[in-house]
Amino acid sequence: MILTQDDNFFTELEIETSAGVLFQTDQTLSAREVGDAVHELSQHLNQSEITLEYVSSNWL
Repeated sequence: MILTQDDNFFTELEIETSAGVLFQTDQTLSAREVGDAVHELSQHLNQSEITLEYVSSNWL
């Protein structure tokens, strides 16, 4: 599962081989609200396949 604010993931990612894309369009959500949504979705995925990748604003 990928959390993004970049809609390119819908056209460039092979959805069939991914757990999905969570596209955040509401910029007013707090970090806690986004985290709660991600956590809820993660409860429906195989936990052994979940990894965390953190990308900061300096990733480019």
